[in-house]
Amino acid sequence: MNILKRELKAGRKAFIFWCIGLFVLVFASIIKFTGIEAGGAEVEDIVAQFPRPLQAMFGLVGVNISQIDGYYAAIVFYVMVCIAIYAISLGANAVGREAVDKTYEFVFTKPCSRSYILAMKLASGVVYLVAISLINYLSSVAALATLKLEKDISSEVLLFSVSEIIVGLVFFTMSAMIVSVIKRSEKGFLYGNICFLVAFIIGMLYDMLENAEFLRLFTPLRFFIPSEVIKGTLNVGYVAFAIILCIGFTTLVFINFEKKDLQASS
Repeated sequence: MNILKRELKAGRKAFIFWCIGLFVLVFASIIKFTGIEAGGAEVEDIVAQFPRPLQAMFGLVGVNISQIDGYYAAIVFYVMVCIAIYAISLGANAVGREAVDKTYEFVFTKPCSRSYILAMKLASGVVYLVAISLINYLSSVAALATLKLEKDISSEVLLFSVSEIIVGLVFFTMSAMIVSVIKRSEKGFLYGNICFLVAFIIGMLYDMLENAEFLRLFTPLRFFIPSEVIKGTLNVGYVAFAIILCIGFTTLVFINFEKKDLQASS
């Protein structure tokens, strides 16, 4: 438990930074909806004239931002990107922080097994992922309440928040797995971000192409597309697939970490 407290304390400043950034992004964006709503059909027509690659880049494919549910879905696109990057950072730090900080001797000479220490470090990352998604949910609900809209989308906001946690966990466990495999742990965040960039590009291709459902398997950013969430559902197949990925990545993390040569990076 002391290890968990230590890890939570170590990640506290970054967590506060990310929370403030997401709060400003979400709250400020939602408040601006009144101007978008006033534009109505004109705004929808302007977005429709954007080239499809541009719509895909900004998460506008298949959503009507003149309606509050579609507008919030567009905001979630940016929130998902932020949470994915934050999750990659958490996963890389959970496995490789001691190598970078050269403190392996301090942590891994304690009377605890490697697996236990790793479990506590991973648990701290999960806590922060759930917490930041919860804060995003509360920020969204609070911002929407100030608009006093007739349409209630609180259930959709909750589903989007759940999808953020799931996608974040996929990137978190993937990043941790990458660091457990590579020799130079300080490169873990870089490799994790490269994987994210690849997933982002594949997501754009999915939005741009017709009949490209198979591409969703390769990009967690499209496991839960807005049109499905707005209808009040999360794709059960992709929920199961995400869980399988998380379990698989986590298993590899423990297997690889037990064999890893715990030497500080030069």
